[in-house]
Amino acid sequence: MLARQKPINEETLILANVGRENFARPEKLQLADLSQRQRVLSEDAAKCLHILDEDGTTIAFPRVVEQLSDDMLTVAERLSVSKVGAITQAIENEIINTLEQLLDAVQKMQQENEQQQQQGQKQQKNDGEPPLLPKSAELKLLRASQHRINTRTLTIEESVSEGEESKESGAGGLKKLATRQVECLEIAQKMRDRPE
Repeated sequence: MLARQKPINEETLILANVGRENFARPEKLQLADLSQRQRVLSEDAAKCLHILDEDGTTIAFPRVVEQLSDDMLTVAERLSVSKVGAITQAIENEIINTLEQLLDAVQKMQQENEQQQQQGQKQQKNDGEPPLLPKSAELKLLRASQHRINTRTLTIEESVSEGEESKESGAGGLKKLATRQVECLEIAQKMRDRPE
């Protein structure tokens, strides 16, 4: 997904430099293509979410993937109406950062598991499979999610004050962020209450 997201970001930036007011048929076709590619990535993230929910060993990881899928869909919708400005670019950058953080967390856990196996210290738990990620990695993902909420709030406020985004659209974006803030609280509470 990361390899397919980066070109979408790059093409969005190029279109932003052209300027929405200068879009002709080729740019509009490119936007339609970008929007469709972003929707496909959102669907792929939703498939990953289903697998993670079935795994059930982590709390934050699936919710971050759910947020990722939602962000991808938001970008697809914005691209479909020729919105390539600061908010779209900020969300796209958040998508890249989130994908990198998720990959990094899984790779670190895999390395730890391999080291334990090589050292012969791997102990099988009686209660089933170990979690996909340790609590510390999940806390980092939760912290990164909170940081994205804070950053996007500022980006939306700036875009509205500069007239790049309408007040109605900005209010809609802030409402989504408020919902995400509640989700972060619920994730933190579930992590706190999870038995060891």
